[in-house]
Amino acid sequence: MTTYNDKFNKDTNKVFVILVILSFVFIFARLSQPVSSVRTLIYHFIIPGINITSHSFSSSNRILSNISGFFTINDENTKFKEELVLLTEQLRDYQSVYNENIQLKNLLNLPVPVKTKLLFANIIARDPSQWYKWIIINKGLKDGITKDMPAVTVMSNNEICILGKTIDVYESSSKIALITNSLFAVPVQIKNSQTDCLLEGADSQYLKLTHVPNSVQLNINDEIVTSPLSSVFTKDIPVGKITEITKTPYDDYSEILVQPYMQDQRIYEVAVIMRKEELQ
Repeated sequence: MTTYNDKFNKDTNKVFVILVILSFVFIFARLSQPVSSVRTLIYHFIIPGINITSHSFSSSNRILSNISGFFTINDENTKFKEELVLLTEQLRDYQSVYNENIQLKNLLNLPVPVKTKLLFANIIARDPSQWYKWIIINKGLKDGITKDMPAVTVMSNNEICILGKTIDVYESSSKIALITNSLFAVPVQIKNSQTDCLLEGADSQYLKLTHVPNSVQLNINDEIVTSPLSSVFTKDIPVGKITEITKTPYDDYSEILVQPYMQDQRIYEVAVIMRKEELQ
C-alpha cells in the first residue's frame, strides 16, 4: 500500500511539474501556430468560467445594492412621514393664529362705541321687605349721577351684568330700581337667535321673558342680553339665562323664566354707567 501511494505522489508531482513547465512555455515561447492553438483551446475552457464567476459577483453586488437601497428608502419614508406630521401640526397652529388675526382685524373695524365711564358706589341701604325692588347707593348729584342711568355690577369673571337703573337721585345718594322690580322692564335679545323680546321684573329672584315669537326655538340656559332697542342700556350687556320654559297645549309660550346673573353675585358695590356727554 505504501508503494502505491508513493508512486501516486511521484506521478502527481510529475504532472504538476509538467503543467508548470507548460505554463512558462506558453508565456515565454514564441506564439507559433501550434502553441497559439493550444493556448486558445485552454482559454476557451477557462475564460467562460471566469466570466460566469465575474457575472455572479456582479449580480450579487446588484442584489446587495438593491437590498441596501430598499432599507434606505424605507428609512427615508419613515422620516418623511414624521416630517409630514410635524408640518401638519405647524399648519394647524398657523391656521389657528391666522383665524385669530382675522378676528382681531374684524374687531378693529367695529364702530367705536359711545365713550362711557363706570362710577363705582357702595350700597348703603337695602330694605329686606323690598329686597327685589330697591337699593340705595352713596353717590348722587354731586358725583354727576342723574335719573335713568344704567347700573351694573361686576361678576366673578370680571364681566358686567345688569343690576337696574337710577330712579331717584339726591345730593349724595341715589335710589336704584333693580331689574327684579315688577315696575322694571327692558328690551332684550335671545343671544343665540338675535330675537328681540321684553324682560320684566316680578318682585322675585326670577324675571319674565315676554313677547317671544312662537316660531323661536328656546332652550334652557339660553343667554339673554340687552337689545339695541333699549333707551337706557347699551346693547349686548349680559342679563341672565333661561331657567324654565312652559308651553300651552297650543304650543304657545305661556311662561318663560330667566334667572338674572345679579342673583349669583354677592353685591356690595355698584357701577353706574355714565355717558360721554355726562362726563363733560
